[in-house]
Amino acid sequence: MPDLYRKSDSTTTSEVLPPEIKIVQGTSQGSPEGAKMGQFYNSISGECFDEFDFIFVDRDKTRTYWGRETIEDEPPLCWSPDADSNVSANGDNCLKCPHRADNAASLPPAVRRTKCLVHYTIKGIKLPNWEPFMMRVTGISTGEFMRLMSNFLYNPALRNPETGKPMYHSVVVPAKTAKVVTPSGPSYALKFGMFKPIAEQDVLSTSLSVSAELLGQGDALLQLEEGTPENTSQEIKTETPPPASIQPPKVRVINDTPPQTQALKDADSLYEKDTGETEKKKEKRFIGYLEDGKEIYAGDLVPAGAVVLKEKPAPKIAAPAQSANIPPATPPKKATPIDIGSL
Repeated sequence: MPDLYRKSDSTTTSEVLPPEIKIVQGTSQGSPEGAKMGQFYNSISGECFDEFDFIFVDRDKTRTYWGRETIEDEPPLCWSPDADSNVSANGDNCLKCPHRADNAASLPPAVRRTKCLVHYTIKGIKLPNWEPFMMRVTGISTGEFMRLMSNFLYNPALRNPETGKPMYHSVVVPAKTAKVVTPSGPSYALKFGMFKPIAEQDVLSTSLSVSAELLGQGDALLQLEEGTPENTSQEIKTETPPPASIQPPKVRVINDTPPQTQALKDADSLYEKDTGETEKKKEKRFIGYLEDGKEIYAGDLVPAGAVVLKEKPAPKIAAPAQSANIPPATPPKKATPIDIGSL
């Protein structure tokens, strides 16, 4: 069924303002009425919630220098939109800044608040309504975010075998808060739970396509799918439909193209079907031969005391059985030695 043309179809990610998810702290300003400390709240809708699940899309790494210990409704004195560039928003060299601090966790709180610190901004997709969002990670939550990234980067099950990069879109990340007592009083920090693998093919495909759209790479993903030869990946079959809480929305970029997509390739490499036996038999390492000529491979059971030979032994020829009515053959006579001198 063809879609109706709308001017809104030309909307790009630069025109979309995702809500910011914040944590209600004792010093929070502008939090909704009735919000409790430690809860999350949506900066646009005002919705409050204790925990939520999301799909990680990307992160921004920034620097911020407030230049004061008190919390005021004023912008920072200096900041950098890209911490890796080492250039501030004013064009100054961050490497020469006397306020720069690279390892905030090693500094006392009183000193840390006077330094220019690295901060992160998470870009994600909030479930179950597939709502894009952003969340700033600062202060005591920075270490937890680093732990999250370590789980992504060093988990071999999440690595794309073709590119070596983590497949962020293949798991759901639970998020909640944890109370931390500091010298300044109680605060609440981010706490991420164990990854929940996405096994359903349609949810996995939608996760990849929505991530690509938020990253501004939807056209590149579409070209990749159109250029993929047919019948190059196996279809993923699932007996259990995706939960109603995370039913994926229909995304034209994915659903209008053949099912042989990069998402399926990623899923094939991450999840193996349970067919009762390994689909791809691994090559066994050859060890040697037994005395009867039987080949032995790594992992095979060998009788106790058996001798393993490197070369295959020659087959043994069994002597013919003697008949009961035939007398045994007379052994040959020994040859009489000849005296050469008598010749």
